[in-house]
Amino acid sequence: MGFEQVSDETLPGVVVSPSIWWGSHSPGGTCVNATTPDGEADLGGGATFYSNWVEVEKDVVPVRSYRRTGTTS
Repeated sequence: MGFEQVSDETLPGVVVSPSIWWGSHSPGGTCVNATTPDGEADLGGGATFYSNWVEVEKDVVPVRSYRRTGTTS
């Protein structure tokens, strides 16, 4: 489960992960890396990269606002 923010800067049907937060520092304790395998690719032994299908739905309970430590507005 993640936390989303709707923006006019992203096309409809597209989900963007704009920053690289460590899972332990991310809301919910996980990050976008949890959606992909952590093994090596079968061709070349490098990192594995995939497109991910996600389902986004409106939460009925408002999530408390959060702000990453050390950021400025």
